[in-house]
Amino acid sequence: MIARAALVLLATVCVEAGAFGATVDDFERAAAAERLLDPGCVLYDRMGRDRDCANQAADEVVRGNYPIADLDALRRHRDPRVRTLALVCLFEKGDPKLLPLIFELVGDNAPTFPMRTPTATPLLGPRPPTFREILKTPQTVGEIAGAMISFYLTRAGYLYGPHGSHGCPGFAEYWSLRKDRTHLASWFSVQLDRATQGTSPVPHDRGEKFATRRSRLDALTGEDRLWYSLFVGTGEGGDHVFRESELVAVGKALGPDRLMPMIVRKAPASDPDLVPSPWPAQCGHGPERGHAMRSFVLRHASALLRPTDAQELLASPRAQSADWAIAAATLQPARAAAILQDAIAKIPSDPYGWEGARMAAALPVIAGASHTAYALDWFYSQPAAKNMTTGQEIFIGEAVERYDSGGRTLLTRLVLDRRFDAMSKLALRTLIGHVNTWLPAPLVEYPYAYVSDSEAAAIFAGWRKAVRDSVPRWPIRRSG
Repeated sequence: MIARAALVLLATVCVEAGAFGATVDDFERAAAAERLLDPGCVLYDRMGRDRDCANQAADEVVRGNYPIADLDALRRHRDPRVRTLALVCLFEKGDPKLLPLIFELVGDNAPTFPMRTPTATPLLGPRPPTFREILKTPQTVGEIAGAMISFYLTRAGYLYGPHGSHGCPGFAEYWSLRKDRTHLASWFSVQLDRATQGTSPVPHDRGEKFATRRSRLDALTGEDRLWYSLFVGTGEGGDHVFRESELVAVGKALGPDRLMPMIVRKAPASDPDLVPSPWPAQCGHGPERGHAMRSFVLRHASALLRPTDAQELLASPRAQSADWAIAAATLQPARAAAILQDAIAKIPSDPYGWEGARMAAALPVIAGASHTAYALDWFYSQPAAKNMTTGQEIFIGEAVERYDSGGRTLLTRLVLDRRFDAMSKLALRTLIGHVNTWLPAPLVEYPYAYVSDSEAAAIFAGWRKAVRDSVPRWPIRRSG
């Protein structure tokens, strides 16, 4: 036992006294400081962001661009804090091929830098709190390594952690299917989430990060470039990488023969992230990775699909969902009324009516103004709700989205309808919020401000009158 310990110590000394001695010095100095290490700051590329990621242990070393060989060796350093910093720098490289090195430390139970304990305390105050004043939660090296691995796993639909659980796969299966790949949809998702820093709105200084993502996509060739561009561009934050018109052009280049199999959940590519996974239902949403792509193509069905594709959409079990039914109606406008009304009638009982709202609002825009009465009857028959987005609010939003092609007419009729005085307060506030963006000055400065019960009747009556009076001033095309 003593001999084995001596060998381990000798190996450690050799690791720390090799050609990268300067690297060791940097990491040991950083490890000695009393700092925090918040996983979200590492995962979402927020290091150095003073607002919520100040006083992070890895602030200095992540800027060092140390060689991978040095970082690999430091994973075996005797100090768990040094091992942690090596993991952070490996993750910061943004190279999925380094994931196996990170995974090896998932079982490391040595304590390391603490994380900030989430609290409801405001970030702003007379002065920033000191390290001693911050509430801290202990964490281990393995927990940080596991968070890094899970950041990749969850974006590929693996939801049961690095080792899997309950018969659901973990990193071993994930990596066996991906180790020989040069690019994957979920890897682009990781890059995009780090570019947005996981926040909305996206910080204004992230342009260079998005440009890097775009250059990586443009460097691809053939069908891969098209599929991954569509995948990234339709994802959260993808509008910072591609304009909508560019994505429509990508969809046209792919063509309906390739888009339709993707829509009906057949494999659009060899990428394991974009094909249905043969897991038990409880294991997650692997088959849903292409959801945003499907929604985009369905929303642009008239430009990207053929009229004959409507039949395949209607044959799907999802034909009663708004995206599918509206797309089919758009492809077959002569049948639009029958398609949408049939889909609305088949919707299971839903107290909020979101799917029906979208289809009812789309109906007169696609099938013609003669169906406006049906749409308004649907709208004004919806029950009021107090604590959830209502079908009426979704209806208004759908009409706004379709403003350029008939939604303005629908909204005008909605406001001039005699039942407008009975519109729910939530829907009225939503409508005013949209109208405010169309006019030089807002109708109501703060439509979501608190209104007392004693003042409600008079204030809301005034708001309704202001909306009615503003109709002639609504622009022909919605702003933006």
